[in-house]
Amino acid sequence: MHRASGVEKSRLNPFQAHTYIELGSVSVTLGWVDDLLTDMEKSYLTTNRTPASFGFNYDNGSYIRKVLDGIKQSSCNMMFVYGMQDPWTGNRIPDDKLGKNCQILYIENGTHNDAIDTWNASERNQLFQWLKGLGFDL
Repeated sequence: MHRASGVEKSRLNPFQAHTYIELGSVSVTLGWVDDLLTDMEKSYLTTNRTPASFGFNYDNGSYIRKVLDGIKQSSCNMMFVYGMQDPWTGNRIPDDKLGKNCQILYIENGTHNDAIDTWNASERNQLFQWLKGLGFDL
């Protein structure tokens, strides 16, 4: 998807693109924390940043529905790893959208920046057993 000319010049990160394209605008109500924020923070948080302000069109969730349908229909082996301390886990693939060859692994203390060597032995073992079941010689 291309950005239109003349749109806001700030850098668009993946989360913002995901939010604007799939979820629409983010609105923030400051209310009870208003006195804790600087004027610059208030301005940033309350600016109406619509998908159009970044040159995107909100698709009413169409794209993500296609992705989820593709996962459910796929015969590919997929493992989805979720860190239980990672807010993105709240957007995990719903169980009813998982394909027959999909596996979920929850990492108890997992975060956004985890590496396999930070997982506990049981979590690593679950991954390795799944890979061995696919024919990998580990």
